Amino acid sequence: MNDMTWLWLLLWIGLSSIILGAFLWSTVILFKQKRAWEEFAQKHKLQYEPGRLMESPTVSGIMDKFGVSCFSAMRDPDDMKARRFVSVIEVKLPDGLVGSGAAGTKDMTPFLQSLNLLNPHILKSEEWREEYQYFTSDPLISEEYWTDERVKHLTAVLGVKNADVVFMHDNKEAIIRVETTDPIQKIEKAEKVIHFLIKHAKALLIDENQRKAIETSSTKVTD
Repeated sequence: MNDMTWLWLLLWIGLSSIILGAFLWSTVILFKQKRAWEEFAQKHKLQYEPGRLMESPTVSGIMDKFGVSCFSAMRDPDDMKARRFVSVIEVKLPDGLVGSGAAGTKDMTPFLQSLNLLNPHILKSEEWREEYQYFTSDPLISEEYWTDERVKHLTAVLGVKNADVVFMHDNKEAIIRVETTDPIQKIEKAEKVIHFLIKHAKALLIDENQRKAIETSSTKVTD
């Protein structure tokens, strides 16, 4: 066997070891994730779906009247090289808000721009941060609803560490979506994020009387 053959053999062994090592490592992470998410679902009486052997699990159900979903997804930006798997946590509010709008972190801007019925709007609040984006179809209603206190809770939601976040709402539904490259292998991590989101989402809820008052007030401005 000549030197060139030995070189190719060593390269093949090296590459095979790297690929096998990466596969084994990702498999270990996947099964840790499955175990943690199953424990989380059992503890909070949520539905757990393990998926196929090499698929990520899903969790869904209700916590404190809020809909909760945990699953994995492929982040699919325009740049093929930037594609990656992310863990997704979604918290659905028990009711909608008022008007239509969506807020997000920087990496969510392309998605926000794809919402054809919504336009960029800067919330007139000292609590709002320039690194975030807000889009709405109802600027006057948005300004009536998004008081300093509510904007404070909104920016807290958007500020989840090491994650991309989007919050969408209309009169009927409202949902928070958090995407992170963290596979979330510990039950405490999932609990911490979900409890945090629910805590701040509660402060955004309004009743029917408040909704009507905001709509009436915004109408008067245009008269």
